[in-house]
Amino acid sequence: MPQGIQIGRVAKEIGLTVDAIRFYEKEGLLKSPARSEGRFRLFGPDDVRNLKFIRKAQELGFSLQEIRELLVLQQEEVRTSSMWTSTRTSKARPITSAETT
Repeated sequence: MPQGIQIGRVAKEIGLTVDAIRFYEKEGLLKSPARSEGRFRLFGPDDVRNLKFIRKAQELGFSLQEIRELLVLQQEEVRTSSMWTSTRTSKARPITSAETT
């Protein structure tokens, strides 16, 4: 069974309304969360972090389109960072003293 926090608790924790969270999901700013057996939305830590980001960005005056673009850039950065770490780790080797002179 999926685990997570139900929408009402998330809304209260972040300072949003349940309707606002549903709107962000509908607008594609938030991925569709997991559901319980009773079909309740269950939000994980990444969902909560994204909702906090969306709320703060709106407070700073960003439009929903700008927030959407920032979220895409953030996701691409995470993917690129993961790829870089993987590549760097697989290519890493000790440097010999002969290579440094």
